Amino acid sequence: MSMRRRVILVALVAAPLVVLDLGQKASEPVYGHPRSLGYVVVALALCAAIFAVVPRVPSLLLAIAGGVAVAGALGNLVSALAWRNGVPNPIVAGDIAFNLADVWTLAGALALVGGATLHALRHPGALRQRI
Repeated sequence: MSMRRRVILVALVAAPLVVLDLGQKASEPVYGHPRSLGYVVVALALCAAIFAVVPRVPSLLLAIAGGVAVAGALGNLVSALAWRNGVPNPIVAGDIAFNLADVWTLAGALALVGGATLHALRHPGALRQRI
């Protein structure tokens, strides 16, 4: 699979997850804390970095994991800009409130670390190649 197709795959994985997250936030608006402009900048940088770096690795698993991570960052980024009273956190478990974008972020980060580790173990020679 070419790098261009992996970039497209990241976007195709992210898009429906962002829509699902924003739909849930709009239908069950339990507000959490406001996010700062610094958060918006970091989330935007994270999305750009994932799109720039992850598809360079010839791994379907990493492209999918990157899409999940982008969905989390983008879901909360859009929410930070769209909701004036704070990012909605409609899922409440005891004293913890969160949203699907938080779940996507955590799952994507874990999958990226695990996928990168697996790729490195399967292709140790690739670690020495120039990017």
